Amino acid sequence: MWNFKKGVLMDYQIWTADGIQGLNDIEKAYESWGLSELSRKFWQLKAKLPEATYQRFLTQLKRKWAIETGIIEGLYHIDRGTTQTLVEKGIVEAVYNENRGQISTNTFNILTDHLSVIDGVMDTVGDEQRLLTLSFIKELHQALMQHQTTTQAVDSQGTIFETELIIGDWKRLPNNPSKGGNTYYYCPPEQVVSQMERLLELYLGYLAEGVHPVVLSAWLHHRFTQIHPFQDGNGRMARTLATIVLVKYQYFPLVIDRDNRDDYLSVLESADKGDMLPLFRLFALFQEQQFNEAFKLFEETAPLMVSGGNYEAKQKQLLGNIASLLEEKPSQQSVESIELTNAVFRLLESLVTPKVDNLRAVTVPETNSVRDPFISVYKLEDDVIQNTTELINLTSSTFDYNFNPLKKHPAIQIKFSIISKLSFIISFSLHNYGVDETDLHSIISFIKLGDFTKETIPTCLSPFKFSGDSDLTKLKPALEAWVEESWTMVLNELQKALQQHY
Repeated sequence: MWNFKKGVLMDYQIWTADGIQGLNDIEKAYESWGLSELSRKFWQLKAKLPEATYQRFLTQLKRKWAIETGIIEGLYHIDRGTTQTLVEKGIVEAVYNENRGQISTNTFNILTDHLSVIDGVMDTVGDEQRLLTLSFIKELHQALMQHQTTTQAVDSQGTIFETELIIGDWKRLPNNPSKGGNTYYYCPPEQVVSQMERLLELYLGYLAEGVHPVVLSAWLHHRFTQIHPFQDGNGRMARTLATIVLVKYQYFPLVIDRDNRDDYLSVLESADKGDMLPLFRLFALFQEQQFNEAFKLFEETAPLMVSGGNYEAKQKQLLGNIASLLEEKPSQQSVESIELTNAVFRLLESLVTPKVDNLRAVTVPETNSVRDPFISVYKLEDDVIQNTTELINLTSSTFDYNFNPLKKHPAIQIKFSIISKLSFIISFSLHNYGVDETDLHSIISFIKLGDFTKETIPTCLSPFKFSGDSDLTKLKPALEAWVEESWTMVLNELQKALQQHY
């Protein structure tokens, strides 16, 4: 599960005698500005989506959750093609109609258990009367594990043996697995009840304090795994509990697929060592990915259905739509939205300019030098576009969202050259998020190395997102923090390039 030096035997004390630890002040203060904005704006605009379109998206997301939560535990293997069929057509329908013999009866039963749980969570999580309690957690475990009958346990001599799985109740035997000569210690059975009570006490307190849902879900997930209160199924239960928190606050289920497994385990290891921030960031990233997909629903067009072969009427309608789209129209942005966007760009400029001055101070020599480096800064405002559209599109696509090049996209472009053989373009671009009139905006930063390549390297962990009705006073410190992080990544890429050249 974890990476250790080969040949080194050690105990991995996931659980400590101090028991469950709460959030510190820095962890409580963690805020994912862009994610909060995406959530707020999506639910503000959701009424514009056909309900059938949204329900199809949500249904497929639940199916993916049901499939992948078992794959990352190694419960079963389902290839990607079959997974896609199950997600698109339904687990029950696809298995019976197209995948007979490819999925065992046991796997099918586990999948339907998982799907039943996520359906139940989505249906009841909005019920204010249904609080997260010890009995509710036991009910979830009962539903999640009803088709699993046995599991492995370890006796006092360290011998692994197969035992009956008690579902819907706490473990009665230690579940400290050994892998590769390493033993991983979780909460002992006799302390499970008291620690689970402590976990829920802290959780309810953080709910009342208004801790950000990403922080709360990640903390609950991690502390639950430290206790490992059930004999088996703890990973799936942790993702279920995290999903309950997220959905309660109008986020999406915590879907962690096979491609993210290594990153997921790595940040859990960091959390075991006391650093929770990587786990917060990863959970926020997963949610941003889900919202990216959700916003694409606004761009969908209805299937081309022509009744009775009346293509002439349909073509006339389509030509009218094309003409309407090509008409010059005033921006649908309000005056307030335009003013805010301009204010954000001025703020971005004021934050980046001192950084560029610091870079110039260390790269432009006071005396003559054969390297003769120089920096030029270009502000690309309004309709003045200097071959940046393709670069912005390349970078935005790495974050899996759409950028409309027809809309104005002011940017700060920094050209930095050291003789003709070594040149860079550093860019901070402010542009629309998506192609629909969602009034959402994104800032990305990236660096392009050399004059003869189209490749860009993103220098931000995620885009900075805001909408036209964002609160500027709250936005400012978030943007300041984002620029600091992004500029650090810019300097890191410059250092790597220079180390390779000299």
